[in-house]
Amino acid sequence: MQDGPKLKKTVLVVDDDAMLVSSIWQALMNEGYNVVAARNSELAVSLTREKKPDLILLEITVSGFDGRQTIKKIREISRVPIFVITNERNELILQNTLNCGADDLIRKPVKINMLVNRIQARLARNSVKSESDMLGGSY
Repeated sequence: MQDGPKLKKTVLVVDDDAMLVSSIWQALMNEGYNVVAARNSELAVSLTREKKPDLILLEITVSGFDGRQTIKKIREISRVPIFVITNERNELILQNTLNCGADDLIRKPVKINMLVNRIQARLARNSVKSESDMLGGSY
């Protein structure tokens, strides 16, 4: 295992593409993350409440609610970083997705190593911010 997270962080992967989920799952598990998967948006919202993931990877066209609706429902209960995975190329739709509360966009085909690096960087920044908040600092 490489220099991964010091404490096990949980990543919720929401996609109905079993092969992609399996690849992401394996790569994140190899880096020491807990991984939870959902095949639809309703389960994603439920697992967000139950598991309190540290980061969510959300395929914007997964079955259930519209992807932007899913983001809004998650935002009602959590400030967890949401990375949207998408085939979408329309810049206006992508911009609207970010405006709904997504933190990052990852276009398919997903490069697993780059995805893991982005997750690690985001969670490391969140850890530093949390430590600063506990010490009374501001970011």
